Amino acid sequence: MGILTDFFIATPQEALAADLRLGPASRFPTAQLKSVEIVKVLQLDAILGDHELDFDRMMPLGEKTTEGPWLFQLPPTLVDQLAALSDTASVEVARRWAETPEWAAEPGPSRAAASTALTAIRTIARRARAQERPVLLWLSI
Repeated sequence: MGILTDFFIATPQEALAADLRLGPASRFPTAQLKSVEIVKVLQLDAILGDHELDFDRMMPLGEKTTEGPWLFQLPPTLVDQLAALSDTASVEVARRWAETPEWAAEPGPSRAAASTALTAIRTIARRARAQERPVLLWLSI
């Protein structure tokens, strides 16, 4: 059993007002993934932004609980970079992302998993930018 990680389009206020215990997919445009947790998202942010890993770039929304689910807003610059990422450039980004320790520790081919995840997140980022809305991340165990 892995971590459920849904990337979805909503404002923090909309998400916090919704009942998201079972996930955002029934209420918001969502990319449903597994095991793309905070560290992997921040590694992608570091690769695209050409900076060091920065844990302060994603702050939790709502109540802090130990049981989850947990909610975060992606940094707007990350959403912009994902939305603007070309198909050609995404191949190299996916390769670099797959080589990070967290992806390498996953069972199965990490490059294929990272590429699939990147494609899904890019799609949500493009939709969000077209609507001028944020992208949120919902995590549950």
